Amino acid sequence: MRSNEIQGVKRVRTHNIQGVKRVRTNEIQGGKRVRTHNIQGVKRVRANEIQGEKGVRTNEIQGVKSVRTNETQGVKRVRTNEIQGVKRVRTNEIQGVKRVRTNEIQGVKRSENE
Repeated sequence: MRSNEIQGVKRVRTHNIQGVKRVRTNEIQGGKRVRTHNIQGVKRVRANEIQGEKGVRTNEIQGVKSVRTNETQGVKRVRTNEIQGVKRVRTNEIQGVKRVRTNEIQGVKRSENE
């Protein structure tokens, strides 16, 4: 009975642990980007708290690096998109002006020829 009870407890505990893991993985799968970042952030904070100041310092530096790189990447993306958008607008405006000017010149030529 003890072996069966121990096996029963083991099964219950493993199922409970697996159930929790399954729920967490399902939550991660449900909202991959937001929840995975939150869970990773919690893991990093817990590891830092356990490691102490050294871990906090290294992970704070890593966190700052990751934040800075993400911000720079975000800014780069925004800047490149803004530059591309401006280029597109400017080229379209220049093309529009060229078309208008050529049409005006053609119109003037036509009027002069007429």
